[in-house]
Amino acid sequence: FFSLSVTMSPPMSTDDAAKSLARTWDIANKVVWCPAALPRGLSDLLQLEGGERPLRILDCACGSGFPGVELRGMGLDVSLCDGSEDMTDMAKAKAVNHLGRDHGMDIRTCTWDQLPEVWGKEVFDVVLWRGKLKPYV
Repeated sequence: FFSLSVTMSPPMSTDDAAKSLARTWDIANKVVWCPAALPRGLSDLLQLEGGERPLRILDCACGSGFPGVELRGMGLDVSLCDGSEDMTDMAKAKAVNHLGRDHGMDIRTCTWDQLPEVWGKEVFDVVLWRGKLKPYV
């Protein structure tokens, strides 16, 4: 014989659900993408492509900030954006935790259709994105 007990949690608020999704996304990044190898490989490739001048990089749909924060820590000029304020809040916290308060990253909340409005005439040499967004670009 065994006993099964089911406890129903009260429904989450939309804000709590979004924060939970952001935390889950951050954990998934650590499992799916190699946190040490991916930023190093991207850094090597991007510096090779940039030659003598530093490349300006925009990581769209940055999620919780990986690998943008790590690339910034390697000395690259990286800006981040995501459509979720919870994600950009997490990316900002990660930047402060890993790089300090004066991390020099521009992190904004915006959706794909808002990119021209939010970034204006700024020019980026490289635009990064990962995940399932490719069909929408």
